[in-house]
Amino acid sequence: MLASLPTEVSDWPRVEVVWSHAGAGRALVDAVAASGVDGLVVACTGNGTVHHQLEAALQDAQARGVAVCLSTRCPLGQLVDIPGGSHPDTEGLSVVKARISLMLKLMVKNPLH
Repeated sequence: MLASLPTEVSDWPRVEVVWSHAGAGRALVDAVAASGVDGLVVACTGNGTVHHQLEAALQDAQARGVAVCLSTRCPLGQLVDIPGGSHPDTEGLSVVKARISLMLKLMVKNPLH
């Protein structure tokens, strides 16, 4: 049986994209997590690395119930599987497609969002 998904845009889960880069801090993730975002897709560098300050903020957001997943911002890049990593990757989806995928997963998980 297919789940019924919300038809009103205002009922969709809020999923934002954040960018990892040299010197990336935690302020943006902290602010977005505090605003009630449902999910975050991280546009990672090259092979999927995340700046350590950004990673700490993502861990905190995830502990608050925010869904976090990783994607690469490189058109031909692939994420490197990190043993024990705490964020799932998007299995080759671009950042934009990963955002839509996460929104759909959150809608099915919590259809009355």
